[in-house]
Amino acid sequence: MTLSIDEQVSLPNYPSKISDKLHRDAALLNALMASSMIDAIIVSDANGIILRINAAASHIFGHEDGALVGESINRLMPPAVRSEHDNIVERYLETGKPHIKAHGREIEGMRDDGSVFPLHVTLGHIDLDGEMLFIAMMHDITERKQAENALNQASRMEAIGQLTGGFAHDFNNLLTIAIGNLELLRPKLTDEGQLGMLQDALESVELGAELTGHLLAFARRSILEPVTIDINAEIERAIRLLRHTLNPGIQIKSQLAHDPVHVLADPARLQTAMLNLALNAQDAMPRGGVLTFETALTSTSTNRLLRSMRADPGKYVQISVHDTGAGMDTETARQVFDPFFTTKAVGHGTGLGLAMVHGFIHQSGGQTDVETALGSGTTIHLYLPLSTAAPSRADTSHAPERSSGQTILVVEDDDRLRNLTITRVQELGHLVIEASDAKTAINIIESGVRIDVLFTDIAMPGEMDGRALARHVQATRPDIGVLLTTGFSESLLSDDPTDKNQFPILKKPYHQNQLAQMLGKLLNSNTA
Repeated sequence: MTLSIDEQVSLPNYPSKISDKLHRDAALLNALMASSMIDAIIVSDANGIILRINAAASHIFGHEDGALVGESINRLMPPAVRSEHDNIVERYLETGKPHIKAHGREIEGMRDDGSVFPLHVTLGHIDLDGEMLFIAMMHDITERKQAENALNQASRMEAIGQLTGGFAHDFNNLLTIAIGNLELLRPKLTDEGQLGMLQDALESVELGAELTGHLLAFARRSILEPVTIDINAEIERAIRLLRHTLNPGIQIKSQLAHDPVHVLADPARLQTAMLNLALNAQDAMPRGGVLTFETALTSTSTNRLLRSMRADPGKYVQISVHDTGAGMDTETARQVFDPFFTTKAVGHGTGLGLAMVHGFIHQSGGQTDVETALGSGTTIHLYLPLSTAAPSRADTSHAPERSSGQTILVVEDDDRLRNLTITRVQELGHLVIEASDAKTAINIIESGVRIDVLFTDIAMPGEMDGRALARHVQATRPDIGVLLTTGFSESLLSDDPTDKNQFPILKKPYHQNQLAQMLGKLLNSNTA
């Protein structure tokens, strides 16, 4: 409630002519101050002493109604900008030119608890019997700034994701060629030294594949295998593994939701995300500390942060990973999910761990956020949509035995990759027919030649890509098995829900035994 004019101007030694004038306009002033329930209204004199303050202003700044009357308006500003405000007022009194234009400007305010928040302020003034009064109208724009920052972050991440996703796709093709040739070369070598060099080369290619895997996860183009999982059970599983992984000086705690909370996500990717978050937390606590995992149920209707992120309406599971480390400044926190950004020394990290977490969560329909301050540790919040389905059963079936002697139609537009794939399939004992595009592949199939499995890349030039080719073959020749391969899966994610998980996918780069296993499974199912 706004105090009456008599209560608010009972200041010692205050000029009586101003007080008398305020008394004459008390009814109008009280109505004006009380009418604004959202915007803060503050009246101060030329010395910055607060004469009037409405209830909205007291609420925004965290003070009791009327408690600020007689105080300096500088009390409502961070110390760093108080001198700037004094200079603005002095300059205005000397020149008569306002520093804050009619449309207002953005400034920072400080609440009673010391927290700083953004404000939009419009400043007016009046000469009352030779005494200058200032009238400030302020609006808390915290939610608007959060929404703007979330939108800017999303736009920046999308641009980086498109760049890294395209790079990773092309790089995976090169890695596939490298792995394939190295594995084909290995049986031909007998010299221990040469075999050692070959193994070093294979391990280097594996590191490259891991790197591109992180890039694809960040770019939201990795192939996920989502199932309904109990988040609490997955967090407990991660903690059991981490107790044997992290430094002994780090104490691991958990505060999990009482009721089971289920989400639709790839459990292997989730475990990798938890490991990355834990390893980053460990780096922030070189002398030890406490790492806490929390889960809770939240929703867009109750969580202001989710609303500012423009998350899809509904209920979410919040996973929070908190460390007691050094924390981060604002600029570091802003870049924490960017690929290749790291505060570690050269050679001690790729800067892709948190980028992978960000990509995986967003690809799973969720949101990420970081809460940190220097000296106060860091909390990474992950939000995943709540699932009402029961947890999925794990697939306990055994891999089928290899088959050989069947005919495989290999469709690949890259000449080097197609030639290598032909050799790899032939090494498994199969006959191979090749095609460089979908149109050629269809002509071969329609010629009547026997085809047991179509093995095609997804991304191909022309009107028909590998996915469309697979659908055509399934519709016209359901007796032919279909195996897709790709360096990334964005092209699989069409608006047609029947496209998703319709055909098995062999992710590039792949090993010879993976190719054998997937072809064997298809061939065995066709002959069963």
